[in-house]
Amino acid sequence: MGSIEERAKENSPAIQVENVSKIFQTSKQGNVLALNDITLSVPHGEFVTLVGPSGCGKSTLLRLIAGLSSLSSGRILFQGAEVRELNTKVGYVPQESKLFPWLTLEENVGFGLDARRYAREERESRTRHFINLAGLNGFEKHYPAQLSGGMSKRASIIRALAYDPPVILMD
Repeated sequence: MGSIEERAKENSPAIQVENVSKIFQTSKQGNVLALNDITLSVPHGEFVTLVGPSGCGKSTLLRLIAGLSSLSSGRILFQGAEVRELNTKVGYVPQESKLFPWLTLEENVGFGLDARRYAREERESRTRHFINLAGLNGFEKHYPAQLSGGMSKRASIIRALAYDPPVILMD
């Protein structure tokens, strides 16, 4: 049995979105309200899908949870801690592959492992494992421009999975 803090964390939502609004300021249209007073709770272990028409704010909400954009109002908690900057505890897969063009496939996949200070051997082993899992072996030294669209998408997904985050946000 874990500590009181560990049990409280397990019983609290993985993601808590409280009264979140996001306004984009544009030069042509002025202020554009993307999200208005959104409240959402995602329990640990749940699989949740955001559904809505194009332009309704699904991607914006995921970017806010990932800490890639700032809130206009409200707050977001991830595992009980307020998200105020880049949320390095989540895996984020954007709509576009967004691989770093100056890094090879294996360097892109291992990118998140470097930030978490994995030992070199563990980093290499995990990178190889996920590249193999995605059927990309043989392309380790290739740059994103040398990969097909599907290969780039798979690389983007395994980059998010490689460091074993507790939550994956897929746009």
